Amino acid sequence: RPNDLVCLPLPEGSINEHTYDLLKLFNEGDDLALRWDEDTLWWYTGHGLHVPRRVPLRQDLAELMGWYVAEGWLENRGNNAVFALNARTEQSVAKRLHDIVALLFNVKATTKEQGTSLKVRVQSKAVARLLSSACGTGAAGKRIPHDILFNSDFHVQKAFLDAYVRGDGH
Repeated sequence: RPNDLVCLPLPEGSINEHTYDLLKLFNEGDDLALRWDEDTLWWYTGHGLHVPRRVPLRQDLAELMGWYVAEGWLENRGNNAVFALNARTEQSVAKRLHDIVALLFNVKATTKEQGTSLKVRVQSKAVARLLSSACGTGAAGKRIPHDILFNSDFHVQKAFLDAYVRGDGH
């Protein structure tokens, strides 16, 4: 709203770009189909889907996290991330979410329109685990990721807040 104010910490010195190692989000033995090498994670299920092992915290990931905190949740025992959008006014947001997950994770999202709602579903354990680990789960348990607050530059922080405010976060 006009005249609202958001205060963010200003880190001293230079900021090192944070990178999430997705392999660290999985405990040994909790997913027997998971395989990895230095650069990639994949699941030995016949689908052949490979996701990058490391994902840098840049504006596009911060934007995805902002939309998740405002409009997202996990389903299917925490294996899918879902975003609820307005079907009349947020078609471009749905496309943007598709583009982000394809670019960052090599994952194809799906969109389903239900009345006035538009649901964007990302069927990826890696994406769901990253979002829940960094941002929390449930309406009362979600938060601004620590790395966005304290280890990122203004543009990354702004990308998160812009998405959050455009969602239900205002």
